[in-house]
Amino acid sequence: MTITFSQTNVGNVPAQTSGLASWFDATDTSGDGSVISDATAIASWVDKSGVGSTVAQATADFQPTVKIAIIAGKSVVRFDGTDDDMALASVAATADMSIFIAQNVLGANATASSCVCMNGSNDFQIQSANFSDKYYSKVNTVNLGETSEIRSSVNLIGAPFITTVIFSNGDSDVTLRIDGSEVGTDTYNGAMSTTQELILGANRGKNQWLQTDIAEIVFINKDVSTAETLAMERYLGNKWGISV
Repeated sequence: MTITFSQTNVGNVPAQTSGLASWFDATDTSGDGSVISDATAIASWVDKSGVGSTVAQATADFQPTVKIAIIAGKSVVRFDGTDDDMALASVAATADMSIFIAQNVLGANATASSCVCMNGSNDFQIQSANFSDKYYSKVNTVNLGETSEIRSSVNLIGAPFITTVIFSNGDSDVTLRIDGSEVGTDTYNGAMSTTQELILGANRGKNQWLQTDIAEIVFINKDVSTAETLAMERYLGNKWGISV
């Protein structure tokens, strides 16, 4: 299979992918193209999907900040790893789900420091793999009845990377990919809760935070195809200067 990709469509891949549920772009946190000054704390991060899944943080001390010209000359949203997080109390989730994340982890301060998680009875976390000083990307599906642990084998702190997580309820498995390469697949026994809290920058308990620069996050409410997976990874890689 050959998939062509060009600079001209770099901004359209999420919008052109069916099932788009949430789209958080650090170069456009307000969703209207407004320019945000360096070190500005943000109370909300607008969802560009049109679904309305905007995440927020009302407490000023816990708000992440926009930092300009950080990854590939573009802005990021910086979570301090101490108490910064953003959330949406109720978001619709589907049994099949795909998540794409471009970020640069600056430090993991706790064993379950998380970039993205869902908080519900049957949920998941994309987190550090039980290390307090390293970041090995792990998909925690213990609340879905996971049968084993899936994680990367390389400490990812210090350089931008792309994480892809694909839940396939029909196959009862979850796949983890880093920078376009498959890390592994795990099986689980339960179905995702249909309504959950979406959290960025912290674990489901909001007591273990990740020090990270988040560039972009895309949620697709389906098990994406191989072609869609590669197109999204190449879109993120092209935009954020990450080799895939």
